[in-house]
Amino acid sequence: PDGGTIVLYEWDWNNDGIYDESTTSPTINHTWTDDFSGTVGLRVTDDDGLTDTDTASVTVNNVAPTVNAGPDQTANEGSLVSFSGSFTDPGAGDTHTYFWDFGDGSNASGTLTPTHVYGDNGVYIVTLNVTDDDGGFGVDTLTVTVNNVAPTVNAGPDQSVNEGDTVSFSGSFTDPGANDTHTIFWDFGDGSNASGTLTPTHVYADDGVYIVTLNVTDDDGGFGVDTLTVTVYNVAPTVDAGPDETADEGSLASFSGSFTDLGANDTHTIFWDFGDSTNATGTLTPTHAYGDNGNYTVTLTVTDDDGGFGVDALTVTVYNVAPTVYAGPDRVVRANQTVNFSGSFTDPGWLDTHTIFWDFGDDDNATGTLTPTHAYT
Repeated sequence: PDGGTIVLYEWDWNNDGIYDESTTSPTINHTWTDDFSGTVGLRVTDDDGLTDTDTASVTVNNVAPTVNAGPDQTANEGSLVSFSGSFTDPGAGDTHTYFWDFGDGSNASGTLTPTHVYGDNGVYIVTLNVTDDDGGFGVDTLTVTVNNVAPTVNAGPDQSVNEGDTVSFSGSFTDPGANDTHTIFWDFGDGSNASGTLTPTHVYADDGVYIVTLNVTDDDGGFGVDTLTVTVYNVAPTVDAGPDETADEGSLASFSGSFTDLGANDTHTIFWDFGDSTNATGTLTPTHAYGDNGNYTVTLTVTDDDGGFGVDALTVTVYNVAPTVYAGPDRVVRANQTVNFSGSFTDPGWLDTHTIFWDFGDDDNATGTLTPTHAYT
């Protein structure tokens, strides 16, 4: 009323009775660092020290953060992907929570710079969500393209075995694609194979040097291959010539040999030595007749197509058989008539030698011929 001059303007921004800012001008700008709903107080003072106060209602709305998830990325499965998100928020007083959804069912929180490993190839939409303490949130996405990586395969060490032995293999592989599934295929190098296991067994039916291949293929078509060498040694046949035998000279002796060979694919030659300078080939069950009595060592030799051979022997005891003799028909003659005799004999021992003796019944005899003559006086 007395026309005093206002010399001081004091502002209570939070209506808490504390004047936070003072000016000499009735106009002022103020920025809230957080959302606000309440009253603002003003106290004015004139040059006589008199004061007055007033209030006004102010509503400051929250503003959600503006989020940047970062650039799109390309990586290999199993590799570490590093993210670098950012955001801005005009509410400088806000606090924030961070949540990353990596697009593969996994997530991270509490950081703008997480890392993540993808267990399978694919195209993943990664989402960064930043939420302020007033519930305002901003979202941004990026795309991560994850390339498949083929398995790395180890077929195991080279091996040396005998034909017919069981060979045990122990393969392994690594795949950075932890979520991949795999098919396993072994080629044993002899026309046979196995699948579905890293630890198969196999029997080689013939000697040789075999290149064994292990192929592991993931469900995205990526595959890894490794090989090993199996050296298979020949094993000679095991031979059984059969039991010892007895026979009469001239009679047929029957043999029954056998053999086993771990090389199931081998071919074989069969040779019998009958011990009397004769032999037979191509059969395990020959027959043979001996032309003279005696003890004969019979040998069976079986040789495979790689030169390995097995031998076994048996003894044949051959008994002598006496000759069967025919002196000829009965005769009627006159005294002093010359009689012509004609004897004969058979002997199954065709290698036997013989002595011939005739007794004419009158104290006379002859030797050395089957056809002697004699005159009875």
